[in-house]
Formats: sequence, C-alpha cells, structure tokens
Amino acid sequence: MMGENILNFMTFYIVNFNIKVTIILILFLIILGIYLILFLTHFYSKSIDVFLPKEKVPKEFLLAITTVLFVFLISFILSCLLPRPYAYLKEIKPQGHMQEAHMPIAIGFNRPVKQEDLTLHVSPEIKGEWVFTNVFSKDTSLKTQATFYPEESFLPEQKIVVYIVGLTRLLPGGELHEQSLEFFSPDIPNPQSVSPQDNSTDVAIDDDIVITFDAPLLQSVDWEFQIEPIVPFSVEKTNDTTYTLKTKEPFFQDTNYTLTLRRRINTYNTEDFSPIYTSNVETVSTTKFHTVSAPLIDTASPRGTAVKANESIRIVFDSNMDTEQVDTHIQISPSTTGHIVWEDEKTFIFTPEEPLKKDTEYIISLPKGLRNASGGQTEEDIELRFHTLGAVETKSISPRHGAYGVDIYTKQIVIAFNQEVDHNSAEQSFSLTPHIPGAFSWSGNTMTYTLGETLPYSTTYTIHLNAGIKSLYGDNLAHNINTTFTTKNKTFSLDIPLYHQAEDFTCNISATRMVLAYRGVNLSEAQIKSSIGVGGNPDANWVEGYGVHWGPVANYISQYRRVAIKTGWNIAELAHEVEQGNPVIIWWHNNYSGSGAFTLESGATGYKGMHSEVVKGFIGDAKNPISFISNDPWRGVRTHTAQSFLATWNYLGYTAIVVY
Repeated sequence: MMGENILNFMTFYIVNFNIKVTIILILFLIILGIYLILFLTHFYSKSIDVFLPKEKVPKEFLLAITTVLFVFLISFILSCLLPRPYAYLKEIKPQGHMQEAHMPIAIGFNRPVKQEDLTLHVSPEIKGEWVFTNVFSKDTSLKTQATFYPEESFLPEQKIVVYIVGLTRLLPGGELHEQSLEFFSPDIPNPQSVSPQDNSTDVAIDDDIVITFDAPLLQSVDWEFQIEPIVPFSVEKTNDTTYTLKTKEPFFQDTNYTLTLRRRINTYNTEDFSPIYTSNVETVSTTKFHTVSAPLIDTASPRGTAVKANESIRIVFDSNMDTEQVDTHIQISPSTTGHIVWEDEKTFIFTPEEPLKKDTEYIISLPKGLRNASGGQTEEDIELRFHTLGAVETKSISPRHGAYGVDIYTKQIVIAFNQEVDHNSAEQSFSLTPHIPGAFSWSGNTMTYTLGETLPYSTTYTIHLNAGIKSLYGDNLAHNINTTFTTKNKTFSLDIPLYHQAEDFTCNISATRMVLAYRGVNLSEAQIKSSIGVGGNPDANWVEGYGVHWGPVANYISQYRRVAIKTGWNIAELAHEVEQGNPVIIWWHNNYSGSGAFTLESGATGYKGMHSEVVKGFIGDAKNPISFISNDPWRGVRTHTAQSFLATWNYLGYTAIVVY
C-alpha cells in the first residue's frame, strides 16, 4: 500500500508539471547521477581516507550502493509514466454475477489515468452517473477508480458490458486503447423446497408454510402466493433465501389445499425502489397438501368459504355415538336455531329453521369428553368452521387486468366468479370494447366468452361487468368491474442461430457464420476467417485489430448462396427481405467507440467503431416497422427502434448484404 501511494504521488507531480519541465527534470537526474558516480569515484581515490577509512567502507560497496539508488530512482519515475493502464472489476468477478440488480459497478485502474481521456459505456444502456476517485484527497485529473451509480436496476440474468474508450499511458505519444469488462446481473431465484411437500397428508392446521429458494431473494423479483381454499396469511422473509407464510387462522381440517407461487420480474428506481417496468405474472410452482382429519370424525359438511345459506350441517363420526350427549353439548356460533336428526348412530344432521346469515363465519364446537357407544371419549375440543357466501365477486379474469402483449389469436375471455350466479344476468352485464362478436359458455361458476374473430395487433380492450349480477345463494355484485388488456405488436423473426464472436474484432466473421448456418452451411469462425484471409486491407481480407468490410464477406458467402450488396438502402426494403426469409448482415457503428475514417497501417481506409450484426426480424408492419431485432455477435439479441436503427446505420451509408 505504501509503495502504491508513493507511485501515485510521483505520478501526480510528474504528470501535472509541464511536459518540457518533466523531460528536463529526467535529463537533469540522469546527468546528476552520472556526475555523482564519477565524483564519488574521484573523491574516494583522493580524500576518502579523511572521512571513511578503507578498511571500514570498501570503494566497490560505496560505488554499488550509489549506482543501485540511481537506477532505482530512474526506473521508479519511468514506471509511473510508461506502462499501459488497464481496468478491472473491483467487486464482481469477470463473467461473474452481481449480488443485487441495483448495486454500483466499481472499476479500478492498475495505473492512474486522466479522467478527461476516458469515455465509459454500459450495456444495456440505463441512466446513471460515473463517479471518479482521485489519486489524492485534493481534486486532480488523475483517477484510480470509477464507480457507476445506476438510476434504475438491471433486469435479472442479463449480460452487462462496461466498455472503456480512451485508456492511454501518461507520457505523450501513448496509443489510445479500449477495454471491455463483462459480467451478469443476478440469477432469478427458483423455489428449491416447499414445506409441506407436494402431496403431503395429515398436515397440521397450524403449520407454517416455508418456501426455500436456490439463490438469494432479489428486489427485482416480486413473489405472489395464493392458497386455495382461501386462508388469510402474512408473509415473512425469514432469511435471504426463505419466505415463511404464517396463517392468521388455522387451516380447515380434512381439506385439500393448493399453494401457487407466481412471480413478476421488474426494474426499479435505485433511490426510492419505485417500479419502472413490471413483466407479466408467471406461475412457477404449485404444491398440494391435505390437512389432518378431525379426531373421531370421518366427514363434516359444509366446508370452505362458499357455503350456501340453505345448507344443513352434517357430521359423520367414525363410530356409534352417545347421540343424546352430542345433542346436549354441540354448539353453533353465531347462535342458530334448528332441528337435529340422526340418520343413524354415526350421522348427525342439523337443519336451520331459517337460512344461514350471508357472508358469515360459522363455528361448530364439540367439547372434549364426547362418548361413543363403546365408552370411548374425545381427548380434545373439536372446532369445524365454514363461511357462507357474501356478495358476488370475480376470482379471476383472463386476460388479466393490465396485460400487455396479449396474443392476437387469443380465443377466449374467461371470468371465474366466487359463487353460482344467474347466467343470463352475467351475460347481459358483460361487454367488450372495442366490440368483438362471440358466444357464451359456462363450466361451473366460470363464464367463457369465445371470440368470433382474430384480435388486431396493438389494440387496447376493456372488459366491463355492470353491478347487479345476480347471485343464486349470496348477494348480488355490488359494483362495476373494469379490466383492460392490450394485444401485442406484430413481430416477425427468423430462426437464425446466435453465435458470440470468439475473438475481438471478429464480429463480421461471426455474423457471416450465423447467416450461413441459417442457410444450412455450418462452418466455424476460424474456418471462415482463414478462407477470407488475414491481411492489411479490409476491402480484401480480415485485418487484425479491425475487421473486414462487406466486399470480401459477400465474395465468400457467394460460394454457397446468392448474395446482394446494398448501399444507400432503406428500412422498408430491408424489412421486406427479412419477411421473405432472407437474413441481412449490416455494417454500422458499435455505438461505443469514436467515429470517423482513419488510415490503417497498410494505408487502407478504416472506420472507427465499425461493427456488424445480423438483422433477423422486426416489430410492426414491414412497410413501416417500429423496431428491428438483431443478433449481435458481441452483445446478444438486441432490439432497436426504427429511429435509432437508421441513425446508427447511416454511419457506413446504409450498407448491408442480403443472403438468398
């Protein structure tokens, strides 16, 4: 650490001097060192005995120490100025994963660099701020670290590229170079285990549900939990990988339950964690289990949360009971009057004199000590619960409210009610805007509206239910219900394989490999590069540290397929060719490097930031596409708006190769 501070100290003062002064200083030190060596040699031969006797300090030792110190001083100064700086990730391993999708990205430099020389890019492109760390506490142009503070989070499981332009050594004349640092956002956690396990039986009615995930839980993944029949519960995050669902009421005994886990992926503001983007909900897993049966009771009804007001209470014991004792001690809350009948010595039936109250929880209490005919007694109190129907509500509507990108070939709108309703009343209450003709059908409490036409692209629909839908056993729907969904934009895409480039500057070669593979010609990147050849002129061969232009690529592909070179082209004709099944390689700018023509070592002309991608599809109508989809050999599958696509493509004159 001390050595690094000294190095930074020397670098700061040397670089911040005028360069002429720096050169003069180095020359002065060299001359001074030579003079010092000669002087000491002469001094030793003439007068050294006066100060240091020969037997104590040999001449060779003094001369060696002086020479070593002089060489170290010169080497130390040059080591501050000559080495080429490189960047590295400080908190994330290369090709590793971020801990959270919003964490700052810290980059260190192995040598101090000048901030004004650098341009830093982050892909995927999100808003944020680069903050540089000074070599010393005072503000200087020399920096040893840069940290990117994003304003919004990344999506999980994304490849992230930090591309640095303008790295150069501190002495004048150093060549600028570029560097890419690549890693990934966090993986999406998946359920690893659920307790109780799927298909478990005899689950205690007061058990918690524990869900353990295979990776730490993320701010960017929202989880939804649903238990059916419905049981109110709270969700606690037990640790970084575990959620615990604590029921606010006991489970019903002897009941089949289903736990459904759903998730949404989102991005959010890193300051207040407010959502920016939310994906469609995705069902991840379902777990079914059965609770324990009530002691000494085979079956009991009604159960659940949708009990009709006119139902009777029926309890079947597992043995003949002391019926008179049961009649005396059984209690129903709220208090209800009615008639008790025993169908046999096992089967108790209670029929209320008046319909049960709507939207009410009933508790049937059987105290411990109830005897059967053989003298056996229950060892604990037994409670049976059910809830009568209230007002009509919808349990679910598909497509869900706010759904975006709904398939135009969706055939049905499905509405599930929480109870039995009058079919005609529900159908009269339903409307779809804009109107699409269709027909109704029913399955239990679920109404299905089958569409008679294909939905158009990019259209928002409103599903409306008027208040007043009649319940057969509960209360009518008390309010209007409105939900919306939007159909997807038209998307066309060819099944072109994605190959990431194996080397720097082989994007043109990798793009050639993709289109040939799509046409059934499978070659490696090395084979293609070897056949095109390596040279100094990109109009004839692939050039090390640069790439290759469209001419040699078209000549190579034409050995296998017919091709056409397009210059000054337009997006409508490009989309038309892709729609006809013809992949297109484009030459444009990588959006990171500098721009403009320059002269290669061979004297040939090159273009800064020259890059190739394969256009595989588009969104919207081919005559007026909204966006384009490309296979980028460097950054993967990308989507570009038509406006940004044209702005980047303009760099090399709207140039492309169509492969037929």
